[in-house]
Amino acid sequence: MKKVFLLTISLMILISCKKEVYANAKLEGMPEMEAIQNQLERYRKVYDTEIKTLSKEFETKLKQYEFEAESKTAEVNQKRAEELKKMQADINSYKQIALEDLQKKEEELIAPILKKYKTTTQKVKTQNTLQKGFIISDMFTKADDKTFLELLYGSTFSLELSAEEMTEAILRVKNTTKVYIKKNSLNNEENIIINKAEIGPTKKVLDFMTEQFSNEISILPEGMEMKFLDSGFGEYKDKFEYIFVKTFTKLYESDRFSYQYIISVNNENFHIVINTKDDGLEIQDVIYEIN
Repeated sequence: MKKVFLLTISLMILISCKKEVYANAKLEGMPEMEAIQNQLERYRKVYDTEIKTLSKEFETKLKQYEFEAESKTAEVNQKRAEELKKMQADINSYKQIALEDLQKKEEELIAPILKKYKTTTQKVKTQNTLQKGFIISDMFTKADDKTFLELLYGSTFSLELSAEEMTEAILRVKNTTKVYIKKNSLNNEENIIINKAEIGPTKKVLDFMTEQFSNEISILPEGMEMKFLDSGFGEYKDKFEYIFVKTFTKLYESDRFSYQYIISVNNENFHIVINTKDDGLEIQDVIYEIN
């Protein structure tokens, strides 16, 4: 049961940060993943080198203009300020282009593997599906099968699983999970995940979740930042008890807040994850009703 819960926690932490997961994956029995990792790393280094070069040019020119400012006319200084502003804007634009290109390349590389697992899942009958009705805010729409599988597949990379274990884990989680994507969300990074859980909202589980997040924070890849913000107990509309953990994640120019809940609904337990860019967007703000 602990490995199942670890997988679910992995899903909620990484579902919007999967771009960095490949670099740290150690998967048994999947040699094709090593090739994907190497290709992504080569592309990433090209962009990183160019960004460092552009940033160095900007810093050099900034220091030069600051040093010469007193000896120049107001008109010249104004033109130089506009030039620096444009350079900074160009750097930010390039960073965004690099992020989008890497995402596109990643999707191209993993498409054949996703197709393989999609074929496998179609052969399995759905068991233990979500029984409760969750009425979701119209800001979100249910993820299509392709998006769902991409996010789900990426989430398993933080665990050291064999190919057989990974397949089993994906099938198990797929049958008990729903994903909703916020409309106009960049790279689907704003989302809601609802997973049927085997554990309830107890102090022991909350302590375990907190510990797991601390472990994740200590091994984050370069370019990614995560902060633990809050945790505790609560009730949804004074009816259903839950525990929660709140975190903040920053990946290059992208950042988001995450709420993770374990909630008990009429003797059934669910793991709900809310990933958004809006600080304070909690369960009652995006799930209008549970019945």
